[in-house]
Amino acid sequence: MKNWKWKACFNAIATVTENLMKVGEAAVGVRVFKPRFGMAMDAAAVKENEAKLAKVLDVYEARLGQSKYLGCDCFTLADLHHIPTLTNLMGTPLKELFETRPKVSAWVADIMARPAWAKVLAMGNRQ
Repeated sequence: MKNWKWKACFNAIATVTENLMKVGEAAVGVRVFKPRFGMAMDAAAVKENEAKLAKVLDVYEARLGQSKYLGCDCFTLADLHHIPTLTNLMGTPLKELFETRPKVSAWVADIMARPAWAKVLAMGNRQ
């Protein structure tokens, strides 16, 4: 791939990744952390974040139709960057938004099953 094509692809993926991270973290905050700390969930915020997340996941579904991972056919930092947020999101009803998109669902299953991530989770469980 020409260097300029790679840079353009990387910039596009970085922008979309940033969008998912912002929306995903907001959704995790509303759905996971607020209830954990005894705070009420804002129904309007939940609905707004779900709609934003669905739009971002539609972009991911299209992108993952072109390659196995976000940036190319090999696992990169673009994929790695998602794992912590995805771990939190998969424990919420938002998991359904991922499961209804076959390419996104396969990508999530793949990156979440990485042995290094299993070790990180095991270390967290020991503390």
